[in-house]
Amino acid sequence: EGFKLFKTNCMKCHSINMVGGNLGPELNHPKNITEYWKKEDIKAFIRQPQAYRYNSKMPPQPQISEQQFNAIYAYLKGMKTQKL
Repeated sequence: EGFKLFKTNCMKCHSINMVGGNLGPELNHPKNITEYWKKEDIKAFIRQPQAYRYNSKMPPQPQISEQQFNAIYAYLKGMKTQKL
């Protein structure tokens, strides 16, 4: 479920192991985002990127529900053991 949601909502701009978009940062290699960002900060950033980064190119994603975020987060966390 998390991969499906990531593919639909994130992969256009972000990549995992160099697969996906390149507008936003790669989220798994060399370090997985869950290794250096707290879960609550990732969630808050997704919902309001400009609150974390001035002039962020990432649009706010308020439509992602708590359940959807948790599934995406679980996918990202699981991928940290599946690096290139």
